[in-house]
Amino acid sequence: MNPLKSYTDRFRSYVHRSIRGRRNVSLLLLVALLVLVFNEVLTRKDALPTESTFGDVLLGFAIEMGGAVVVFLILEQGIEKIRRLSIFEVGEQPELPIAKFIEDVRKASDQVRILDTWTCLINEDEYRKDFEPALKEAIRNGAKVEILLIEPDSEGARQRAAELGGSGIDVIEEIRRCLRRFGRLQQEVEEEITNSGDGQKHLEIKLYNASPSIYLHWCDDQTYWSFFSVNKRADKTPQLEVPISAQLGRYLAHRFDELWEDDDTRPLDQYLQSVRNRA
Repeated sequence: MNPLKSYTDRFRSYVHRSIRGRRNVSLLLLVALLVLVFNEVLTRKDALPTESTFGDVLLGFAIEMGGAVVVFLILEQGIEKIRRLSIFEVGEQPELPIAKFIEDVRKASDQVRILDTWTCLINEDEYRKDFEPALKEAIRNGAKVEILLIEPDSEGARQRAAELGGSGIDVIEEIRRCLRRFGRLQQEVEEEITNSGDGQKHLEIKLYNASPSIYLHWCDDQTYWSFFSVNKRADKTPQLEVPISAQLGRYLAHRFDELWEDDDTRPLDQYLQSVRNRA
């Protein structure tokens, strides 16, 4: 067996154990390197060819190990970020767990946020019959609901339509149906709020005019997120389950806020009024 490969494997094992044990990676890199250098030098000392010197072996080994150490040092920062992220128990789902998310919405008392192009939660009747009552229940519990959907006439919507061109989905019509249904739901919620005497606006829906970037479902302190795939609906792709308190969760919140406050983002009722004016 190649002794360098043996020691490299041992070195990698030390690093993996340090990540699992949450030890200091930098210190371990240094200690492991020193152990390997001295071990290899002592092993090769007695096997030196007559024409070689002890310094030749040490120099050659140092060059070999130096490259590996440089790589590990470059990766160290990324390894530490992954280690810190693992503390927050980031989970993965094969696709959006729709039934669980709807139940989480029903129990929400702080906030519900959705960032999508359109959503099957309201476009597909099998989900809509549970999602709409759950959303109303969350609002009665005091949760603030913010939903971001894409402008159907935007370049971003046309881009998404092209990405899903092979799936047989009429993207623009799905978006428009979604907006019509959310418009009716928003009107129902506002009437309930008016009748209850609560002047606060608990359901806000806006349309963004940008390329779809992340797919996000956020309920209280937990989020599901993914990227938009080609020829596949985002809810059917693997989802990361991330607490909003994690570093990644804070990034997702920042991205949502950025789109929510963008100058080109406008309220749903403004869009629906423009459609009525054109009719």
